[in-house]
Amino acid sequence: MLHTTLNYLAPISLMRSDRWLNTFLQKKPFNTPKTNINNIAKQALSDYHPYKHRREDQKFALGNCLDENSTTGYSLNFLGKLADEFLENKGDRVEINPKTLDDWSRLISKVDPVWILGWKYAELLWNDELTVSQFAQLDGKQCPNAFPEQDKTKEFADNHAHLNGTGSSNFGLFSFSWEPYESSKQKPWPTFPEFSYLNSNTIKQEDIPFILNNLFIYMAKQIFSLGGSKPNSSDIISLRPKITSIGSIIKLIEANNIPQQLLARARSDSISLDHKWLMLITALLYVERYD
Repeated sequence: MLHTTLNYLAPISLMRSDRWLNTFLQKKPFNTPKTNINNIAKQALSDYHPYKHRREDQKFALGNCLDENSTTGYSLNFLGKLADEFLENKGDRVEINPKTLDDWSRLISKVDPVWILGWKYAELLWNDELTVSQFAQLDGKQCPNAFPEQDKTKEFADNHAHLNGTGSSNFGLFSFSWEPYESSKQKPWPTFPEFSYLNSNTIKQEDIPFILNNLFIYMAKQIFSLGGSKPNSSDIISLRPKITSIGSIIKLIEANNIPQQLLARARSDSISLDHKWLMLITALLYVERYD
């Protein structure tokens, strides 16, 4: 069993929390953004192990992740710290530093490493160390979990581990994001103690695919300067399944910049779903960092 330490639970709680999702969907302005954001961050971290860690230790761990220079206190710059700590550019792929394998395994047992990889690749694209075309050609070379290239002459045991978080599926997430979702009936979802809003049905589990699809459509429209409104949990209409897909939005629009080119390339049937997901997240993080 992999036990995740507090210094990694802090960034995990910023990436994987239904509390943050609920805050985003409420669309309520903060009177004092930094104070509100800090309180939500503390609560999201406490959702993982209530009463286990001292408040002083929680505050210190979150202090390494929250951005005092941001107007709200929240930014994704902590992804850069994780990328610097764990990842190395090998030229034709990005891999973890072998010395950090244990901590990396603990981290990605809770979250999808695509967010850290995407941050790194956005940086490489910005610094002209990589082109969009070259990035697309890394399909099959870039391990989705950033593990070192395997020596195929050696046999190894397949240890049981829930990489990217229990129940995670990159294929499902990409499909929810890229195409309109249709469900014929409600399906059972796993229950996790840290997801209090989902467990209490404040956020309906069956709405998650629609929320995800609508969020990605909204962000794709922003990348192509097409406007649009983000979904709102209090507005049922905004959560309804759309007949539009990201692919259909960008199909007839010329891709002029790097995020647009990444989304356009991700439409290719010749690219694996794992790599499409990485290209999609990289496009979003590129906009977050540089636009």
